[in-house]
Amino acid sequence: MVIDTLSETIEKLKEAQRHLERIRSTYKDNSELLNFYEPSAKYLVDSLKERLNELLAEEVDLKLSQPDKDVDLWIRINGEDFKSGKGPIGLVGNFLSKLSNASRQSLTLIAKARNIDLKSFTNEFPLSFDLATTATGSLKLGLKSPDIKVDSDDEQLDIFSYNKDPWEKLRELAIQNEMAVESMQLILSALASAEDEEIFNELVKKYDERDILKIIHYAMQVTPSSHSNIEQISFEGNNIIFQQRTVTTTKHTRKQLSKQAKKLVNKEFVRGKGKVRGIDLDDKSLIIRPFVYEGVKHDEVRCYLLNNDGEQSLERFLKKRVKVSGYVVYSSNNKLLRLEAEEITVEK
Repeated sequence: MVIDTLSETIEKLKEAQRHLERIRSTYKDNSELLNFYEPSAKYLVDSLKERLNELLAEEVDLKLSQPDKDVDLWIRINGEDFKSGKGPIGLVGNFLSKLSNASRQSLTLIAKARNIDLKSFTNEFPLSFDLATTATGSLKLGLKSPDIKVDSDDEQLDIFSYNKDPWEKLRELAIQNEMAVESMQLILSALASAEDEEIFNELVKKYDERDILKIIHYAMQVTPSSHSNIEQISFEGNNIIFQQRTVTTTKHTRKQLSKQAKKLVNKEFVRGKGKVRGIDLDDKSLIIRPFVYEGVKHDEVRCYLLNNDGEQSLERFLKKRVKVSGYVVYSSNNKLLRLEAEEITVEK
């Protein structure tokens, strides 16, 4: 009897989903009718999903959704504004945006280490973790790595219309998923290296100095800043590959990461802004006054382009406000010597 009830509910759910799609397709160009018919159809779908979940949970002792198993990484945010699983949406959104940016940059380094050209993949990069769920406890965010789905109706993976061997497409997606996981693991390793010398040394063995400086910079962005209302951010879950199962960051973590970076070379990767006030054509450098990044202000810095192939005219930057990504180089007594720029763009 239970099986019949389950079967009936499943069939009703399928039909309700088809009906909802028909409504959306039929009235996609008529918002007035769509707004009239869609809510009731969607309500029916949601009700049947809830009913199916209840049947599975009560009669078969199985749940349709198991959050803990569906989550690869838990992130707990603590601070005075985060209580009983609630927090300011602006702060949460800002944190997730920085985490997404760090993941993208980390993915680039993973591809470089694997000698993979991201442009060679059919599926658009970067893949990133999805916000799967939230839970109480100050505020917990549950992230899940991208799913690989074989479904002819799935726009993300329509292997039946793919113009190559479908198995090649699956192999591509498997590699992409693997790299997305590795990119998050790299961020977590960078964060953990603030307090763990062994993890820091492993990064030094695997990546060159510039890449380590870069990933440390982006890891620092997802730690609590000195003026933030967030006091602590901790990470735990399947993607933590070292001995301790939790990586905890505080406002002190940024300083520790900066110290670790300077053990390699007296440089720091930064993203900043300034105005080009002069050009030295002999040594092919720009004079930027002032140069500001992350609350630090230097009255003047001499800027060199690392990737200057001779085609890019320095004159076009003169008297323009520019955004710069690159490495500030310090002397032994911590005096700024120069800025080695990977990228310079004129501010619009």
